[in-house]
Amino acid sequence: MLSDPLFSINLFGKTFSVYMYGVCIAVGIIACLIVFYVYTKKKGMSEKVQDFIFIIAIVSIALGFLFAKLYQAFYEWIDTGVFDFYGSGITAMGGFIGGALVFLAAYFGAGKFVFKGKDKDLHKKEFNTVFLCAPCCITIAHAFGRIGCFCAGCCWLIWRIKADFYEDALQGAKELQEKLETRKKGVKTRKKERSEK
Repeated sequence: MLSDPLFSINLFGKTFSVYMYGVCIAVGIIACLIVFYVYTKKKGMSEKVQDFIFIIAIVSIALGFLFAKLYQAFYEWIDTGVFDFYGSGITAMGGFIGGALVFLAAYFGAGKFVFKGKDKDLHKKEFNTVFLCAPCCITIAHAFGRIGCFCAGCCWLIWRIKADFYEDALQGAKELQEKLETRKKGVKTRKKERSEK
C-alpha cells in the first residue's frame, strides 16, 4: 500500500504532502477530460460548446468533491450522531450526485445566457453527444480514483481483497467441478440409454 506520502513540500511554514491517492485522482480527471475532448472532436462538436463544457466540468468536479465530503459527513452523522465535515473523508456517490446536479444546472441554466443569437440553443443540440460520452469519462476518472483508494487502503484493504478473491475463486472452482461432474453423469446416462436401444 502507498498510504504514506510520496513526497512533502514546505511552503509558507506549512508542510504539504502528496499522496498516491491524490495523484491517481488527478490522472483520472486529466484522462477523463482528454477522452471527452477526443470523442467530441471526432463527433464534430462545436468548439464553443466544447469550451463551455470544459469550464462547467471543472466547476462541477470541484463542487463534486465538496458534495462528496458533505455526503460522507452526513452519512457519518446518521451513523454516529456527530457531524464532522473537516474530519470526514469523501464518498464517490456524493461526488457523482453533486457533480451531476451542478453540471446539469450549469449546462442548461448558464447555457441559456451563453448561447444567444446565432448560437441559440446550440448546447441543447449537442447534449446527446455529451450524454453518450459522459458515462465513459466518469467511469475512467472513477477507475483511477479507485486505484488511488486501493493504494491508500481506505476502502478495500489488501488482506480483505486477497481473502475475498481466494474464497470466491475456491467456491467458483467447487461449483464448476460439481457442474462438470453432473454433466458427465448426464452424458454417460444418455450414452447408456442410446446403447440399450
